[in-house]
Amino acid sequence: MSEEKKKAKFLAELMEVPVATAMVFAQMIPEIPYDRIVEFGRFIVEGYEPKKSKILAVKEAVVAYRRSMTELAIRSGKMRFDDREEMIRWIVRHYRGMELVSGPASYMRHVVIGVDEEGRLVNKYVLDEHGRYKPLDHESSMEVFIWLFSNQHRIGDVEHITPSESIGSTAKAIGRSQEKSIDDSVSRMIGGSLCAC
Repeated sequence: MSEEKKKAKFLAELMEVPVATAMVFAQMIPEIPYDRIVEFGRFIVEGYEPKKSKILAVKEAVVAYRRSMTELAIRSGKMRFDDREEMIRWIVRHYRGMELVSGPASYMRHVVIGVDEEGRLVNKYVLDEHGRYKPLDHESSMEVFIWLFSNQHRIGDVEHITPSESIGSTAKAIGRSQEKSIDDSVSRMIGGSLCAC
């Protein structure tokens, strides 16, 4: 049995559709080898809702799977965007209506930046007067995009923590930084290095 037919058989059983329909679905995912079809199936199951069409569920799963594979390639160093504008277009296309990153640029770790349905970056910690997440202004958006371009491994890296956890970790980092600075200053004054005994 060919790989495409095996994928179609799996999808027919998973989606409870005729094999002919599953063959169409299988043709939508030529880059996914049969040995990874179960992993792809997880994306279908996670995104499926009772009243959603099965075709839409598969299309959304394809987008989610490709986004996940791209994130994995970026985090592992196998891929990197060479052009910031290309990265921005990719983010807007693949993260529309989703959370993008927590604690980027000058934001505290507990602040989550997302992309709204219109493709704008939003601060998911602040609501506007209409109860929607507050969009970032152009300058703040560019600050986040510039930071993400330099820290591409953080695309899609969202950590949900409380403000007190964020402030506590920042205070610890500042404390360690100040301790190191004091140690370095004392070390320079005495002309050697301090023992960490």
